[in-house]
Amino acid sequence: MFKFNFGWIAIAISLVGVGCTEARLGVLPPEFVNIQSKGEFCTMSPEDIDRHTKFLFIVDKSGSNGSTDPGATKRADNIDLFYQDNKDNESFQWGLITFQNGDSNAEISDGNPDNPIFTTEENQVNDAIDSLRSGDSGSTPYRAALNLARKAIEDDIELYPEEDNIYMLFFITDGVPTDYNGDQALYADVKNLVDLVDNRIFLSTAYYGPGNGSAENRLREMADVGKGKFVNFNNTDNLDFNDLIVLPTKEPWQIKDNLMLVYNLNSTVCEDGEFGTDSDADGLCDKDEKKYGFDPQNRFSTPPGYEEFAESWYGYGDYFRWRAVVFEESLPPCEDRSDEDHDLLTYCEETYIVNADPKGTDNQSGDPLLYDTDKDGFIDGIETIAFKYLNKGAGAMDDTNMSQSFDGESADAGTQIREHRNPLAYDAGADKYDLQITMKGFTPTGQTCYRFRQDKLRVYPTLPVSEENTLAGAGHKEGENAVLVYFIQTPHRDPNGDGILMYSVQKLFNSQTQSDALGRAAGLKINNQVFKTYKPPKN
Repeated sequence: MFKFNFGWIAIAISLVGVGCTEARLGVLPPEFVNIQSKGEFCTMSPEDIDRHTKFLFIVDKSGSNGSTDPGATKRADNIDLFYQDNKDNESFQWGLITFQNGDSNAEISDGNPDNPIFTTEENQVNDAIDSLRSGDSGSTPYRAALNLARKAIEDDIELYPEEDNIYMLFFITDGVPTDYNGDQALYADVKNLVDLVDNRIFLSTAYYGPGNGSAENRLREMADVGKGKFVNFNNTDNLDFNDLIVLPTKEPWQIKDNLMLVYNLNSTVCEDGEFGTDSDADGLCDKDEKKYGFDPQNRFSTPPGYEEFAESWYGYGDYFRWRAVVFEESLPPCEDRSDEDHDLLTYCEETYIVNADPKGTDNQSGDPLLYDTDKDGFIDGIETIAFKYLNKGAGAMDDTNMSQSFDGESADAGTQIREHRNPLAYDAGADKYDLQITMKGFTPTGQTCYRFRQDKLRVYPTLPVSEENTLAGAGHKEGENAVLVYFIQTPHRDPNGDGILMYSVQKLFNSQTQSDALGRAAGLKINNQVFKTYKPPKN
């Protein structure tokens, strides 16, 4: 049985808390070189992402309208004008409900006034608008109207779970609520309504009744709670609903947490605490692989004495096989080497990593379709390898670990990983990646653009590795390094969402004089064309 040298871990632990000594465990041998890179790039253009904007008009038809809006001039005419201007927009759908006499009815429905729907059928919308022009009577039941609006949205989400829709609600009234005992309950119902889906439901309000400061303030507060806008049009017949729209139909993007990562797949922390060459990008240094009998030119090799496991271990890389050898862990038989979410873990590896107490996610194991399970900006494979001497991948399901320091440094683990240093050993004096990303501005089409510069990028002497002996895209010639550059593009309205992974793997030579198509001094090429995309499916 192989024996594991825990010596460097003991050294690392003894250094935790040491602030006056720079133990340069990360100092590298002289054969590595630094490469410089710079460039500019933009996020994707704002786009429609399988989304509709669904307008729901919630309209008062109480008896007081006989004097405040006879013939529904303010209500019907303004809604009709807005509809006629926008009815040809294929991303818009329409709903309309009314409230009066203690109840609320769906004027656009499936045939049942208790079942509101959204539609693009012009006749349905026109008939609904015409229904506003007569029949005003009774009270102003706000609660009934809000409840029916809630049902409209809940039913729509259930019918179209794959759509990422925006709901624009326009609450239009000349009166005060007759079915609430106090305003706090009203505001609570509004909040519960817009919180059905984060940042996708907005309730705006409009008042056209007689001068009433209390009524106006109530509707203004409803709009504030509803993340919308308030308009008072009691002194005019004209209301432009465009003034009440909160968000555009198009989706602008940004870089999540302003985090862009450059990660050399062909280097990793060795057993002695120093960074070294990892030719096959499996998370084990070449020299450690040789020590334990693995093949540094094959991510999926089997050491002597373990040949009986070669078939059942087929889908696991050498880091996981190393854990089975050193820590006597049992790897469930698995043969899938695919990495569909491009997070540097195979299907087998992703389903093997576990965290009984996940943070930032409900997943206790990795998800082969989700590149950043805990949503902290660091893809699962990088977290697994960065903390490989602590656990078997639990870090990929812990969004708190990147803000902690495990080695006594003032810099947290996330900062050290961005600098391509060892987050488990004090190496504050080591050479550091110095990536700088600054926002440049916006294009006329709404893209967010950035400048990129990096003057230090460690490139190592490597053995050649064929494509079939490593992850897809990581094969390379002798002396080449496969370098991953990625960022996560998220919507401005949902900056902590899963977003879209924008990634590029580029091959750099271990030479300061090499100059080729990859760009300046053989550095990374950074522009809009180099990035590929991966969007995880909806849960």
